[in-house]
Amino acid sequence: MLTLLQILRCTPSGTIQLSHKYRTDALSVSGDHDDRHYKAVVVGGDGTHKASASFHGPVDTGTAIVVACSCRSFAYNYAYALSARGSASVTGADYPIRKNPKLVPGMCGHLVFLTRAAIMATKEARRG
Repeated sequence: MLTLLQILRCTPSGTIQLSHKYRTDALSVSGDHDDRHYKAVVVGGDGTHKASASFHGPVDTGTAIVVACSCRSFAYNYAYALSARGSASVTGADYPIRKNPKLVPGMCGHLVFLTRAAIMATKEARRG
């Protein structure tokens, strides 16, 4: 499983820069934790696409993450590559022969926006 930072480092800079144009109608962050394990699940959607991220530890860039998005960019570029590394919660993804033949991990703009929003919301909640 990859960390959020490992995935972001491979995500094209144009995708990251344009992720600010996305929005979410609903952002929910829920988490369960005990002394040894923490899991936060973030779900967001803009009415057209649904994206989710499951942090296996504190909501932070250094935490292992499993993601999914219903958009074509994610399906055609990253779903298979991330599934092969245990970082996508999708099954039956097709090998991206044209779009990503080297299986470079990455995220669509929806997931970049969602994970950024989750980190910001978590930081604000910690400040109290």
